Amino acid sequence: MSSSISSDTSAPQSDASPSDHLRIRDAEAADAMTVAGLHSESWQSAYRGLASDSYLDGPLAGEHRKRWQGLLGDKPEDTVEKATRPAGFIRLAEQDGALVGFITLWVNYKEGYDAYVENLHVRPGLRGGGIGRRLLQEAASCAAAQGCRNPLWRCLRIMLALCVSTNDWVRPAKRLHRRCLATGCSTTA
Repeated sequence: MSSSISSDTSAPQSDASPSDHLRIRDAEAADAMTVAGLHSESWQSAYRGLASDSYLDGPLAGEHRKRWQGLLGDKPEDTVEKATRPAGFIRLAEQDGALVGFITLWVNYKEGYDAYVENLHVRPGLRGGGIGRRLLQEAASCAAAQGCRNPLWRCLRIMLALCVSTNDWVRPAKRLHRRCLATGCSTTA
């Protein structure tokens, strides 16, 4: 399922938030390397100082390329990972044709979880502008359409509870969680 989310294009660019004029769509095989690149960029920004620089600047990108090629790729060697992945979806947020964020949600991932958000990443320079919230709204709507009674929030609450509140990367996650609760992300959009 793909949807296009847009706002009035007559508004001046300076007044537009990053979440305006987004196109949200399903990920495809051709997107694997672009998704891997944004995933690595997001980790390098969020985990700098928490993980070693040698890891963030070294093997991380290769690990992400391998992971996303396995999840999205269309080569014979990709079929094992694709066949064993849980049911769900990977949605991309694009702005002017460029990837600005993505979300991965697995449905009925394991006992007791209707939906599990494995990844939610927004390009570091665009965080705080509503892109993550829009991706969560899209995922919540799609998960609800697939029969999930309480999509997303069980996972997000657990993720936030496990975070140590002194880490800088936790503050944006908590802010996103509060904004989503305030705007009703957990209901169909």
